[in-house]
Order: sequence, then C-alpha cells, then structure tokens
Amino acid sequence: MDQIKLENFRKEYGFDMPIVRSLSAGECIKIRENLLRKFSLNDIDEFFKIDKFSRLDGFNADEENFDLKAVFNKLGIAMPNEICINFNKFESIDILRFDDLFKFFSDIWYPSLDDIEIFDINLNWIISVRHYGDIYYFLTKK
Repeated sequence: MDQIKLENFRKEYGFDMPIVRSLSAGECIKIRENLLRKFSLNDIDEFFKIDKFSRLDGFNADEENFDLKAVFNKLGIAMPNEICINFNKFESIDILRFDDLFKFFSDIWYPSLDDIEIFDINLNWIISVRHYGDIYYFLTKK
C-alpha cells in the first residue's frame, strides 16, 4: 500500500492500518504467474485489457453509501476472513481481514486515483474497483 495512505490513516485514526501482512516480491510474482496461467496470458498488462470481467450494475464505489458486503452478497461470494488487495500490476499486494477492508474501504481505495483488485489467494474470484468507481468481477468458483 502506498506510504501516503498509511500516513493518512495513522493521522486520521491514531493507529497503523490493520494490514495482516504485505506479500514479498516473490509471493507477488507467484500470484502474478498463477493469474497469467489462469487467464492464458503472456503479460500482466494484457490482464487489464481482457474482456472476461463483467460490470456489476447498480454499484459504484464512489458513492457515499457504497457497501462492499452488498457487492459480495450480490455476487454470491462468501465473505472471507482475509482478502488480498492488488495495488499495482500485482507487484504490491496486501492481505487484510475482510472486516477491516469493509470498515476502512475509503482509506484504502482513493477515487480517481486507484484501480484495485480484491481477490482470494487462490484467485477463485477477482473484484476490480476502477478509479471512477465502477465494479467489475470475474468468478471462477462461487
């Protein structure tokens, strides 16, 4: 996660962002390789151009009343204990507890700046939150 987000969070709440852990470069590479294999891609840039994602109508992360739990419910994804968040081409991945992501979502995703992917470690599902607020998803398993 960007240092500025961590600093802003500390100033706002008086404690550190509750990240379970940040994945090492090697762990990020392994996830990126699994992702490329799963989608039959040669390059990670292709991942962000593929048409396998579906837009989730009726949800926008930029709305004041955005409810991440409602997104999971709508998609039929059981709310996991922990989730992964990709910030940059799967080179920077943090693991957070789902409840912390839900509670602090606006401190993690910055509108107009961030495209993030929220996913489980096995890549059974990926939820992409675009910088303009639209939600896209890909499910391999429910």
